[in-house]
Amino acid sequence: MRVLHLIDLCDPAIGSSIRQMYQMARRMAAEGVETEVVSVTADPNQAGTSEILGFKVHRIWSDYPVRWRPIVSLRNRRVLGPLREILARFRPDVVHAQLIHSHLSYASLPLAKEAGAKVVFTAHDVMTFVTKS
Repeated sequence: MRVLHLIDLCDPAIGSSIRQMYQMARRMAAEGVETEVVSVTADPNQAGTSEILGFKVHRIWSDYPVRWRPIVSLRNRRVLGPLREILARFRPDVVHAQLIHSHLSYASLPLAKEAGAKVVFTAHDVMTFVTKS
């Protein structure tokens, strides 16, 4: 079985949701599940594939003014082409998405389904509203 995790942030030092995703991936790998991660980076020099905690992580470049977040969260065209390529290459049985509301966008969910994967979404924060700091 192959599982592809989608998450906007991939540095496990940042937050608990990210650490939880890596813990799940580690447990799946121990059970023989092939696991990869798709994330994003605002630095185009960091785009590409690397390894974090023993997992292949594909970083897609995405950067935009935060005022566009309510629109970009629905469909970020910049990431959909590269994500489509990763889905075609990896051919996951399951896509587990969490924290996708800033860059990977909710449009990644139907894209994963169209690629033939079962889709699971864990809603840690679905950006139902935004407040000014």
